[in-house]
Amino acid sequence: MKATKLMMALLLGLLLAACSTKQTPIDDLRDLSEELTQHGAAYTQEDWQSAAKTYEDIEKDLARYDYTDAELQEIGKLKAKCGIAFAHAALGNVGEYLHDFGMEMKGAVEEVSGAMGDLNNALEEIDEETREGLEDAADELVDALGGASEE
Repeated sequence: MKATKLMMALLLGLLLAACSTKQTPIDDLRDLSEELTQHGAAYTQEDWQSAAKTYEDIEKDLARYDYTDAELQEIGKLKAKCGIAFAHAALGNVGEYLHDFGMEMKGAVEEVSGAMGDLNNALEEIDEETREGLEDAADELVDALGGASEE
């Protein structure tokens, strides 16, 4: 009984291995390109990472076989579809990053502008105090010199 089950499992394994042909990675690439094209807009970052891993695995499978020129053209088209989908996702991330960066810069500019205004006000106060102090010192000097010349 155990030998029969083992033999069945071995035969099943051989059948599955035999089913994997050089067309399998092309079909997998086609499936991936269709999935990315149809559903990529709703992908999360984790989904894109998983898709990239799947693409790498397909690339490894493709490298195991020799292909005709027609097959290579089909593979090229499918790779291009995947590449375009990956590029759109990357551009979306760049757009989001640039938006976030722009908002951060706007906040920074507002903060610096406010601080510069405060600094200018402080400098004006210092200048006013300094001017008044210099005027007072000049008056005292004049008084002192005037009093000294009278003596």
